[in-house]
Amino acid sequence: MEFMRIETARADGPSEVLSEGFDTPTSKTEKMAMLIHQIHLFCPIAKTADGEVKVAISDRELEVSGDVDLGEPGVITKMECFALTTPAEIHPVEHQITYYNPPILYSKRKIWLTVNVEGATNKRASATVGYTLDKVSQEDFISALTE
Repeated sequence: MEFMRIETARADGPSEVLSEGFDTPTSKTEKMAMLIHQIHLFCPIAKTADGEVKVAISDRELEVSGDVDLGEPGVITKMECFALTTPAEIHPVEHQITYYNPPILYSKRKIWLTVNVEGATNKRASATVGYTLDKVSQEDFISALTE
């Protein structure tokens, strides 16, 4: 299995959405597609911070990551990281691993990581995508592009 590590730039504002696309090792001419087996999302929040950070992986640029559902077209996985104002209410979630069995067939040239900060500042998100490359039929390659 190969691992692709991606990370967004720092979202500086207290209410900023940052969506960045990253090149994938897929190839239209060779009909090579990724089979995504797992995605490990990271969005560290300081234990003393307040606000929330929402992270999503998708096949297109998103304008928000917090109001998307997994059933929406293009959204592969998402996570919400919370830190509230009082120590008794702090519930940080800093990472999440999602496994796919069967793996997701992914043939697009870019994969998008979106971070949405609300009430927090200077946050970035990162992910590790575990995948294998597979030569697929032209029909399967095109089908994965249009899903």
